[in-house]
Amino acid sequence: MDPRHEHHVSVVDTSEPAGTLIWIHIVVQTLSWCILFPLGMVFGIKKSRWHVPLQSATLVLSSAGYILGHHHGGREYPKTVHSPMAWVIVLMLLVQSASGAYLKSHLPAFRSVVVRIHGYLGRLYPLVGWTQMLFGIQTYAGLCLGEEAMQCYAHHTFGLSFILYGALLTIAMYAGTGWIARRGKPQELYDSLMIMTFGIINTFSMRHSDGWSHKDLQHTALGLLWWAGGALGVFISWTGKRNFVPAMVFIMTGYAFGGHVQKMMISSMVHKILGYALGTAGVVRAIEIFFVLKDQPSGEGPEGEGVRGWQHLYPYLLVLVGCIFLSATDEELKAVDDAGLDGVTYMLIMFSLSFLIYLIILTLISAYTSPTFGVSSSDPSKSKEEGSLGSGRGYQALRRRGGAGGEAEEYELEEDLDGDALDVDREGGRSREDSFEEEMEGRSGRRS
Repeated sequence: MDPRHEHHVSVVDTSEPAGTLIWIHIVVQTLSWCILFPLGMVFGIKKSRWHVPLQSATLVLSSAGYILGHHHGGREYPKTVHSPMAWVIVLMLLVQSASGAYLKSHLPAFRSVVVRIHGYLGRLYPLVGWTQMLFGIQTYAGLCLGEEAMQCYAHHTFGLSFILYGALLTIAMYAGTGWIARRGKPQELYDSLMIMTFGIINTFSMRHSDGWSHKDLQHTALGLLWWAGGALGVFISWTGKRNFVPAMVFIMTGYAFGGHVQKMMISSMVHKILGYALGTAGVVRAIEIFFVLKDQPSGEGPEGEGVRGWQHLYPYLLVLVGCIFLSATDEELKAVDDAGLDGVTYMLIMFSLSFLIYLIILTLISAYTSPTFGVSSSDPSKSKEEGSLGSGRGYQALRRRGGAGGEAEEYELEEDLDGDALDVDREGGRSREDSFEEEMEGRSGRRS
């Protein structure tokens, strides 16, 4: 192992070249964890024959990147959370690979347990991978060290959470409305729970000075706003009605960030843009609920026509807010200012990053909902099954119509441990379509 990877330094000298191997490590791991592993996860959920080849190839690629990261020359780095997190990921990969090999062997013992382990670990890949990439950026740039650590991790936790929640909302639009409807609670219940949780954390974690500076007071007051508003949203949502509270909390928070005075001009500008983005997200959400959807679930328009273009604004703006949060610490903005980069250019870079992240989110969702992507053309039944999810309306009821009187039978898609859509009568082992056709023939015979 290269002695320069022994983490003898406490501060990163960013003037020293990083080295070719580190750049290869960055490119390889970004490709693996940002695109390939998540795509392989989607193939696994769809039961695609490409799942094992893609995940196996990506495992080899990521392992090569891991080795390069431990044998680099050039710039020296201190010991950070990026290093122990890598060992956690190695353990995850080993367990995931072993469980996958066990499932391919078709051994019956403990199969249901192994299925759960393999499925749950696979779904963690995008979150764990993106978090590790963020730790890698912190280590590469020498951020989040010493007294800057608290503010850094607070900003980065909020930023990653906003991006994650924007992704979850997008998934909910296309493949989650049925899940939400079966629980009888509106989307705002989950929004409000998230807001309340972060409000409680923010109230007790955002004081950075011995006394009470104006920034400490504003951060604490924002925490109070979030948990109080979140609690109100939870109470209203419990009745099963959609409501305005999460949108109003975002509008008020955007107003506060717009007037959040900073020491540096670039910092004041970035926080103002953050406020505009968050306030706009609140306004967009309110319009969506009350005027576009008219209180219908997020995946449904007033006439049940599915996702509308306007509905992409809210989750995208949350992704944008997350990107700005990630880039708005005092340490980061001072480095940007010292590098001679103006605020407009810096924000344009963040806007571009948010577009790319939302593109990846939509690409993965499209791969999941597509009736043909990743499905063998020689398996028409698989394509038909996946097609029931690819209509843009998520896990909706599968409706079959028949009979002289236009009688309708409605069946709901169920999800197994691997996330597959099942259209199966579990008691008899027959497909529900077969059961339905037999029932219709029986009814026709009785009428004749």
